[in-house]
This record gives sequence, C-alpha cells and structure tokens, in this order.
Amino acid sequence: MVKNFIEYISKANNDVCLEISEKRQVTDEDARNIIKKLCKVNQREGYRQIERLTDINRGIIQKL
Repeated sequence: MVKNFIEYISKANNDVCLEISEKRQVTDEDARNIIKKLCKVNQREGYRQIERLTDINRGIIQKL
C-alpha cells in the first residue's frame, strides 16, 4: 500500500495549484481603508470588533 502511494505521488502531472507568487506589504493606512470599506463600520465600532475577534485589548489596537 505504501509502495502504491509513493508511486502515485512520484508521477508527473499537470496539476495547477493556487500559489501566490506576488507578496505585497500593506501599509497601516491601506489596512484601515480596507477595513472601513469591507466592514462598513466606523472607527470606534471597528476597534471593538477587532478586539472581540482577536482578543487583543482595544487600547493596544487604538495605538496601532
């Protein structure tokens, strides 16, 4: 059984995988704009949601 598996995974194929080849640094301002646009929340509500979702203190989030 192991031999069959090794043989199977060793065969060449034409599989196309979802690979991200481009890495992009997102600025803090870009991140804020993305959150505002996608979440449709004001800044205060956004802080509270991020606090709930990440379990990070709101004071720390506001400093970022």
